[in-house]
Amino acid sequence: MNKRNLQVCFLSVLMIMILGCGQNKTLEELATRKQAEIVKNDRAYLKQYYGIIMAAQGDLQLEKQRKEMISSASPWLNSQLVDTTDILDFVLPQMVNNSIDTVWRLQVKERLKGIKLPEGKITGESFLKFCNQVNDSLKRQITFGNADEDESQLTYSALSSKGRGSCVAMSDYTNYSFRALGIPVTTDFIPVWGNLNAPGHAWNRLLLKGRSLPFMGAESNIGDYNPLVLSIRSDGSISTKRLPAKVYRQSRYGDYSQYFFGKKVLDVTDDYVDVNTISIEQIDKNDIPLYLATFSRGKYTVVAVGETMKNKVLFAKMGTDLAYFPVRLDRATPVPVGVPVVCRKVTNETKTPDLDKRVTIKVDHLLPLAQGQMYYLAKNGYNDLDKIDFHNKYDVCPLPRYETIYELWYWNMGWQKHSSVKAEGKQLVFQNVPGNALYLVKASSESFDKTRPFTYEDETITWF
Repeated sequence: MNKRNLQVCFLSVLMIMILGCGQNKTLEELATRKQAEIVKNDRAYLKQYYGIIMAAQGDLQLEKQRKEMISSASPWLNSQLVDTTDILDFVLPQMVNNSIDTVWRLQVKERLKGIKLPEGKITGESFLKFCNQVNDSLKRQITFGNADEDESQLTYSALSSKGRGSCVAMSDYTNYSFRALGIPVTTDFIPVWGNLNAPGHAWNRLLLKGRSLPFMGAESNIGDYNPLVLSIRSDGSISTKRLPAKVYRQSRYGDYSQYFFGKKVLDVTDDYVDVNTISIEQIDKNDIPLYLATFSRGKYTVVAVGETMKNKVLFAKMGTDLAYFPVRLDRATPVPVGVPVVCRKVTNETKTPDLDKRVTIKVDHLLPLAQGQMYYLAKNGYNDLDKIDFHNKYDVCPLPRYETIYELWYWNMGWQKHSSVKAEGKQLVFQNVPGNALYLVKASSESFDKTRPFTYEDETITWF
């Protein structure tokens, strides 16, 4: 059981001990108290970020919402399948995303009325089966499509009518649906993948007593979904993974939430990958925040906010085997201000170019396998996969093109061009290169958008 679950369990037990009464009465008292906090939070949030003055709700209206929540959640609470704290944080709130929607619970129940609750004693197995039945129904209600508006402000009925949306819209729609049934489900998301040129992603997490399970609402069921797996070999083993620098959980009302660019979140990176703390010497004594960013699609994307402790800035729970760049924001644009760090499970590595130790770098493929697979599918689809080895970098990754000019860049307070060579064989050979650096290689006619950083040690490329 991780630290957060221990904290949640402790709070639930403490609240019940203090109130010393039956579960429904305890939940009613807890819900009344929590609801006042939620309404205050929502009113302040909407005014600050959207300039919206939320209409006041009467006591009878608030009481009705509480009773609906308690009625819906009782089967799962009585069966000891979910925590009271998660019910209060993820089922009671009226706001699911950034929209004001007062009728979504009734709309969901009407649409899902054909799905029956498990008969007899509800077990963990029957509960998960019920949840997957709900998700199967959602697959017929909304499908994936690129975002063409601010989806975070779409109500349940707007999402339902549209019937398509990005992973964010699908996740929100799923949260609406499960919460109306009294089931605590939320969204886990990443700002950007740490090892790929790809946008961020969002998916759902079912919160159970003492554990939680991922799934992709309206697409992949509980038990079938791993958001990190990119491709699987024919024998079932994992070929490539998408690695997150950070995974955050939307938790607007949680007691242990932190702010990440206006969102209240929980850092749950360690639920998914190995993590370590990155410690950086404080660059100066001013109060300007320091961030960590990854390099993706030719730009820096902020993934974590630092915490100053004496003369150091600490970044806790960073995903390992990824490269990070210390940055500050200049009118919302990340600007590098320090030495890149490769986060490892044991000892982190700083990447300061060694101008006295020169190396020869040989490059025979231009991207990591995972990135090559993504670009291959985007260009060719799935039709010709039987004609290649999809898990062989030389079949799917771009290779040096004959007589094309390629450039090698290394990082030294920004990307610095080292040299250019013309491709004349299967390898690009760059000589007299500073060692211990992060590198990029690209065709001289192309931008940085489709490059990935790498290190070079013992004549081996390690991609990030």
